[in-house]
Amino acid sequence: ANMDGVDLQGVDLGGTDCTGASFNGAKFCGVLNLAGGCGVDLRGAILDGADLCGVDLEDRPLSGTIVGGVLNLASATRVNLQGAILDGADLRGIDLRGMGLAEAVLAGAILDNLRGAMLGGMDLKGVDLEGVDLTGAVW
Repeated sequence: ANMDGVDLQGVDLGGTDCTGASFNGAKFCGVLNLAGGCGVDLRGAILDGADLCGVDLEDRPLSGTIVGGVLNLASATRVNLQGAILDGADLRGIDLRGMGLAEAVLAGAILDNLRGAMLGGMDLKGVDLEGVDLTGAVW
């Protein structure tokens, strides 16, 4: 489904399968039932430029999801980025402590903090780690 640019503010996505859907530039502020147990599957979705302000992503794996250019990812909660394609994503301000990033692709991602992140199996090609806090990161 093509949901590019759609304003989903306040929309109830309970039970929606979003596999393969494109959400380029979509706004997710205040989306209902995106949290655990509601069946919304974002694996493989294209979230480039989507606004995820305050979205609870608990139990929402983003494996294979294109997350580059996502806005307000730092304000989303309980994000699982394992296997996500984060090419060019702005990850400044996001708390990655204890978060598994195995198989995540971070080429060109903008980072300021990998403190305590679990980096095993992560693709860091093209990532500038200068000035990035790596304290307690597990390789």
